Amino acid sequence: MGVSLVALGLACWPEQQRAQPGPAALRAVFTYNALIALLLGYVGTVLQLGGPLLWPAVTLHGAVVLLLAWARLRTPPGT
Repeated sequence: MGVSLVALGLACWPEQQRAQPGPAALRAVFTYNALIALLLGYVGTVLQLGGPLLWPAVTLHGAVVLLLAWARLRTPPGT
């Protein structure tokens, strides 16, 4: 739940320009997926807890992070 609150806080963080909501939402979703992937990876490796869907979930969240980073890098500056 803490990861969700961090991502929500980043989405609502005040910016200088409020013309486009895209960057804040992208930053929040990126942060959420990155932190969840790290948290689930920690649970599976260090705590040695898990089930049949733990590693697919880590992989899925990691893939979303990579896709969001790729999309942001392909977006022209200022948008």
